[in-house]
Amino acid sequence: MGANSATSTGNKQGPDTKPMHKCGEVGSYGSLCNSGKASRADGSRVWERDHVPAKATLFKRAKVMFNTMSADVYECAKGKIESRGMAIVIPRKSHRNFSKTCGSKNTKTQIRQDAKSKESMTAAVNRDTKALQDHLNTTDCGPAYAAAVKELKKFDFDQMIRDAVNECK
Repeated sequence: MGANSATSTGNKQGPDTKPMHKCGEVGSYGSLCNSGKASRADGSRVWERDHVPAKATLFKRAKVMFNTMSADVYECAKGKIESRGMAIVIPRKSHRNFSKTCGSKNTKTQIRQDAKSKESMTAAVNRDTKALQDHLNTTDCGPAYAAAVKELKKFDFDQMIRDAVNECK
């Protein structure tokens, strides 16, 4: 076989046998990525795993809590915070159209305000989940999302951030 051969030897991935996500699954972003699929076999995306509060807010909160951490510690902590941050599985279209923080809707000012304190983080969670709940109540997803929000609100975001940063020091 020459260098331009189209035949592969190794690194073959088997079929993705993870089940499709269901609306309202809640857990860390990393665990949700490992436990279910967001896309159909044809590649069309059905679900998204929505960080609540927003991932950018979690990153900013780490900087507020540990304002003297080095750039290396921050970069290390970011990966842990992204993976351990809580997320809820919701329909992709709902996320894109009704989330207060999806994509460019999350402004630097909003991120800064949301990350100021534990109380402002709680307010951000309440604001973001209410906006989606109001929409999802018009769909079959409403009850599952409400149950997920109830579970998510028990999570201690500051402790998760503290643990992630301390592991990187």
